[in-house]
Amino acid sequence: MLENGKHILMEKPLDINTKQNEELFALAKSKKLFVMEALWSRFLPSYEFIMDQLKQGVIGDVLHVTANLGFNNADVARIATKELGGGTVLDLGVYAINIVEQAFKGETPEKVLAVGHLNKNGVDYDFAASLQFKD
Repeated sequence: MLENGKHILMEKPLDINTKQNEELFALAKSKKLFVMEALWSRFLPSYEFIMDQLKQGVIGDVLHVTANLGFNNADVARIATKELGGGTVLDLGVYAINIVEQAFKGETPEKVLAVGHLNKNGVDYDFAASLQFKD
């Protein structure tokens, strides 16, 4: 798309690794084109309302966030297959991780502890993580 002069609003995951991400954004920048990952939940009215309340200080300082998301994904090809860019973290975990990072005003966690399990294809099918932020 970029090679043909088109802006991109792409479903997640935008790419599979940091190298691909850097290459994609470098190409977009060189062609003066827009690229964005379409994390649709960020555009829901309820999500926008909560983020606005946080920014205005209505809720107060965020000290702890618990986010859970899950469903049986063992037979979902896009999640269970490495060649399709599968993995629970890339496909579904981004929603929970995103809401936590947004609640902490986009900060990068200082520490991440995570555990998960791989399926027979070597793709993560579940995970749990604890993200520690500065304050």
